[in-house]
Order: sequence, then C-alpha cells, then structure tokens
Amino acid sequence: MIKSIKALLLVIACLFWLTIPLAAQTGEIKGTVFNEEGTPLQGVKITAESPALQGQRNTLSRLGGHFSLPLLPVGSYKLTFTAEGFSALIQENVVVLLGQVTELRVTMKVAPIEEEVVVQAPEPLIDRTSADTSFHLTSEELEKLPAVNRTVVDAIKLTPGVTGVRVNTRRGTAIEGQPSFRGEGEEGNNWVVDGLSISGVRLKNSGVSLNMDSVEEIQVISDPFSPEYGSAYGGVINIVTKSGSNDFHGQFSLIFTDKNLQAERQPQLAIVSLPAYFSHYNWYFNLGGPLLKDKLWFFLSNNLYSDSEETKEDIVDYLVIPAGQKNYKRNNFFQKITWSLNPNHRLSLTSLYHTDLSQKGGTGIPDLYERKDFNDGLVRLNYKGIISASMFVEGGLGYVFRDSLTQPLDGNLGP
Repeated sequence: MIKSIKALLLVIACLFWLTIPLAAQTGEIKGTVFNEEGTPLQGVKITAESPALQGQRNTLSRLGGHFSLPLLPVGSYKLTFTAEGFSALIQENVVVLLGQVTELRVTMKVAPIEEEVVVQAPEPLIDRTSADTSFHLTSEELEKLPAVNRTVVDAIKLTPGVTGVRVNTRRGTAIEGQPSFRGEGEEGNNWVVDGLSISGVRLKNSGVSLNMDSVEEIQVISDPFSPEYGSAYGGVINIVTKSGSNDFHGQFSLIFTDKNLQAERQPQLAIVSLPAYFSHYNWYFNLGGPLLKDKLWFFLSNNLYSDSEETKEDIVDYLVIPAGQKNYKRNNFFQKITWSLNPNHRLSLTSLYHTDLSQKGGTGIPDLYERKDFNDGLVRLNYKGIISASMFVEGGLGYVFRDSLTQPLDGNLGP
C-alpha cells in the first residue's frame, strides 16, 4: 500500500513538473563532515529542525562526508550531527535563503565521554553555486521598511539597483509606478509567486497584488538569470508566501491619518483645489497556526485600505475650479494551507483575492464622474517531494485571473 502511494505521488509530481518550469521556492543546506584529522566521515546522521519546517528532516552523510538537505522552507535552522564514537554537534542559526544554497564545513570531535557541542553558524555571505546578482528581503526586514501602502511593489522599489519609475520603453515615457531594472522598464520584469509567474500579459507588471504580511521572503534578481525563470530581460521578483507554524500567532494593526492631523498649508498658486477633507485608513491582520501539529498548518492575511478626499469649489485668479470628490478602497485577502504527508512529501494550497474600487469626480461635472472596479487573484497547488538522497521533485499547478470595469457613476454607458 505504501509503495502504491509513493508511486502515485511520483506520477503526479512528474505531471506537474512537465507542465511548467518552476522558479525556486525553497533553499538548500549542503556540506561536508570531517573528524579532527580532516578525514571525511560517512554515515553521520544530520537532523534539521526549524519553526518553518513541519516535523524534522533527516539525512546521512555519504561517501566523502557529503550531505544535502534540499527543498527546505526559508528560515533559520538548527542542525544536529550524531555519530557513534563522536560527541553530538549542534549547529544553530543556520539561515536558509530563497533560491540559494547554504554550505557548511562541519568538524566532529571524538567523545571520550558523552558530550554535546553547540556552535553558532556564520551568516551566509556568498552562494558559490549561483551566478546571479540577487537581493533578499525577509519577513522581519519587510516589517521595518518605511512603506506606507504596505505593498510588495513599494518594498521592491527600496532595494539596491531598482528605481520606482515606470518606464515604457516602447513609447519613451516614464512615470512613477512599477520597478525598473537597469532602465529596461516594466516590460522586462517577471513576477513569480510560489513558483507561479503572475506577470501581466501586456505590460508585464506585478500581475496580482500582495500585501507585505503575506510574504515570507522576496528574492530580487537583477542579473543574470537561471533558465528556470525565463520571460525576463529586466529583473525577476521571486516571492514565497508565509505558511503557518506549530504555534498560534496573530497581529492586528491600523494606520490612520486625516486632514485634522496635518498642518495647514500656506496659500499658493495652483490649478487644483486643496482637499477640504481627506482620510486614509490602512487595516491589516494576520492569523496562523496548526490544525494538526507538524501535519497541517494554516495562515490568513487581510489588508483593507481606504482613501477618501473632498474638495470645495475654488477660484484662483479668474479660474474657477469646481468641487469634487474621490473614494478609493482596496481589499487584499490571502490564505495558505500546508499539509505534510510525511517528512519527505509536502503539499500546499495558496489562494489570493484582491479587489479595487475607485470612484471619482474631480472636476465637478457629473458626466465625468466614474467608477472603476478591478479584481484579480490566483490559486496555486504545490508539491515538493524527496524520492531518494539524489532525487527530488517539485511541481505545481496554478491559475491567475484579472478583470476590470470602468463606467459612469450613474451606470449609464451612453449610446
């Protein structure tokens, strides 16, 4: 029965794998184990533990002392090395980054008596297995970024080598908007979420909207790219979303401002009216935890943003500026379920639904009042499996959707 299940999982994984090349969604730890004389040790048991990992991951060092732990969720790990006749060695704070390999050189001491040695792993500086130029933003770093709108696009604009200017290389125009790498413009970018490319079909923009609280790590690759990414000549934004954990955790926050909290501006010549009143609300909450410890985790995130503005009729010299109003609402809901079939096989289901509602009539002329509705989202099923010490499989199926509608506020579309 167990062999039949493994065979079925392998067939499903191969079908997923043949469907589309996957961008990196995990990291890897590999290294070599030696004794004090520098002789490689074979048969050392390595156990990996992390809050980001369901259960434990075990492996043995092979001929030459080499070991590998692939398909690890990003995060900080504790590794335990045990072998008969040697003191147990614990290596803490081993950091796994998205799409990178963390390499270790481990030396074990002969144990005259039962002894345990604890060491701190150094921060990973260079991934010698990859030639790309990349920058990583972890969830802890995203919380500290000064991005008022709390969107992934705002965070990426603050990374080295990226400008927040939307460059249209076909029309020769540039306005504030999507990130630009080396002046290539938004058409050259590829946005990937949990292995699924979500880039817009025409403009290659961010495709769907993610709030910062649903992101575990962002890998911004500027140059060059591995073949697994493709569809990019500007930059690759590779995003992995959060999962739950064995502990319940949650957060609720509010960012609010309005005209009463802002100093009065001095009168000045302008062709637009200053708002008679405005308000900005940004609500967000997160909730995650176990449904079954080490087996089934969940994570939920919601971000609600509201922006309202009203202007009164104004006269600047001989120019009459009519009254107007603007209302904008954005709601972003994210959920993820992670199921560990066993320590070597894992499934995850991700879904995102995002809505925008914009109503405005800034000129005061009723015929020009309009309403814009925009909806987008994604659904993604991922599988990760370790078949043997030298064979592992990643696969996924996903669907991205987007629709928009613009109409007058009275609903009359005209002749």
